[in-house]
Amino acid sequence: MRAGARAALCATMIAAATFVVTPTALAAASITVSGVQTAGYPYGELQVFGTATCATTTGTATIDVSAFQLVLHHANAWGSTTISCAAQPAHWSAQLGQPAIGTCSPPPPMMLGQRCFMAGSVATVMANVLVGGVSQASVLGPFPT
Repeated sequence: MRAGARAALCATMIAAATFVVTPTALAAASITVSGVQTAGYPYGELQVFGTATCATTTGTATIDVSAFQLVLHHANAWGSTTISCAAQPAHWSAQLGQPAIGTCSPPPPMMLGQRCFMAGSVATVMANVLVGGVSQASVLGPFPT
């Protein structure tokens, strides 16, 4: 084999080996909200649930969740939970509000800062996947209560 052909063949083999061993990119993080429900009727704390995926498969992530309700009733609340990044996708749920016992009786209709959500309405929910305090993914949308 001629020296020029041998050099070209070697260069091709090195390039092919480089492409074969190049690591693949990390998976993208994601989060979904699959539903919400009130913990009482007609008013109660808001329970939010869904799934999340981290960009890595080690460690933990914090799911921060906030919600507000403006239709038929005013309410807002927030909460969080922790998931394992090893379980992909990880199921999560968070209870928002946690008012004192007995405070979810019918509140004044336009009271702001209320932590009790009204069943049969709509809540706007925002959820974030945080790893080390850095947001990896988020979702925002309206959900029936």
